[in-house]
Amino acid sequence: MTAIRLTFDIADGKPIFKSSMRVNMRIPPQQKISNLGSGSGLWLELRDPKGNILYRRIIDANTFEPDAEIRTGASDRPLVRRKVPRATGVMFHAVIPDDPQAKSFHILERRSGKTDSKPKELYRLDVTDLG
Repeated sequence: MTAIRLTFDIADGKPIFKSSMRVNMRIPPQQKISNLGSGSGLWLELRDPKGNILYRRIIDANTFEPDAEIRTGASDRPLVRRKVPRATGVMFHAVIPDDPQAKSFHILERRSGKTDSKPKELYRLDVTDLG
């Protein structure tokens, strides 16, 4: 199956498009946003010219702004989550279908715990001329 591998650098917690390549590989299965439950999340979308979603995939929420479990030394709460410095100098790949109907690729985020909260678009890329 033909796919497109998009490569991004992460600089100061933000994606910067670097390259694309057509590859023969299995595309990760689509996912519904309902898979996020009531939590926050980060996902990829491939859309047609009318904005209809052709493909959607949830990705690791720590891709751009990582956090880590830190030992506290306290017996009642031995671990806590803390933000770590923003990702810089990190490479990120997205594999999407090579769909002739596709117009744009999006990276979206929902930070709120509400399933009906509007997602924030972190990145958009026109995919009509990718190679």
